Amino acid sequence: HGHKLLGLYALLHFAYRYHAFFAGADDMGFADQNGWSSAASLAPHLLLQLSGLTFSIPRRRIVTGSRIWPEYRWHALVFTLRSLVLMAIAVRYPHAETCLPPLLVVLCAMAAAENVTAWYARRGESSRTIRDLAAPAGAQYLMSATQFHATTGCLLTRGRLSVQLVSLCVIQSAAFVMTLQRRGLITHRQ
Repeated sequence: HGHKLLGLYALLHFAYRYHAFFAGADDMGFADQNGWSSAASLAPHLLLQLSGLTFSIPRRRIVTGSRIWPEYRWHALVFTLRSLVLMAIAVRYPHAETCLPPLLVVLCAMAAAENVTAWYARRGESSRTIRDLAAPAGAQYLMSATQFHATTGCLLTRGRLSVQLVSLCVIQSAAFVMTLQRRGLITHRQ
């Protein structure tokens, strides 16, 4: 039940941060917190990703409908770590004048994701997350554009945790939706 509790925490934390945003709080309320309380509020998100590694899932992607598959799970962990490391940098160096550390984090995340893809390709189990999705071309374009937007946000939002939280929300919400689909609580078309 630990994974469920972490998932519930993540949903409530996202709801809290979006409420803070719409209520006008600076940086989704992170600006009002010290570094330790920000880190404590984000740690369960990492634990959620890590606890997801314990579940048995199909070895290959099932293209009829969305389900979590091993390569996706590792990519989600890589990009979750990217967001959390960039948040840690923003907490530690809130007024940094250089974009070199975020650039290095982005390049390391890209290399790690590429290594994950190459590892699954050698096993004949690789799948292109968006291009292999049974979705209209317009939806695929929108999802691809969102990935570029998230990466650009990593590079251009020094000192702000909110942009990274939005990326984290997209990553973890996608896995949540796939879990709901697998359990039959929603359909692929919803």
